[in-house]
Parts: sequence; structure tokens; C-alpha cells
Amino acid sequence: SDAGFIAIKDAFYNRAPIALAALDAEDGSGWEGDFMISSFSRSEPLEDVLTVSVKAEPTDSDREPQWID
Repeated sequence: SDAGFIAIKDAFYNRAPIALAALDAEDGSGWEGDFMISSFSRSEPLEDVLTVSVKAEPTDSDREPQWID
């Protein structure tokens, strides 16, 4: 299994904040901080690939989301 997938799934089911970085490249720009996973849904069509849709929202924590360059 994919460790990132498991961490996001566990954060959703445990209603726990998770540290995320949504960057445009490995050392790129984007948002970084603690988020709550407010939606986690799987689609498993019989003749297609499994997909997961996730919605992450900023949360009250010591690490508020910030833009990094």
C-alpha cells in the first residue's frame, strides 16, 4: 500500500489533522500546513481504475497553512 494514501485515510477516519504540502514541484511553491480531511470517497468501477477524491481544509493548529516558495 501507499503510505501517503494510508495516512490521509487514517486522518479522515480518526478526524485528526494531517501535515500536507501541495507543491508544484518537489522543492517548488505551494501551500504547506496542517489540514483536516473533510471528504474521502472511493470510486471502484468494475472495468476501470480505482480513484479517490479527497477534500482537505485548513484547521486550527499551531501550523496554520502558509504559502512557501
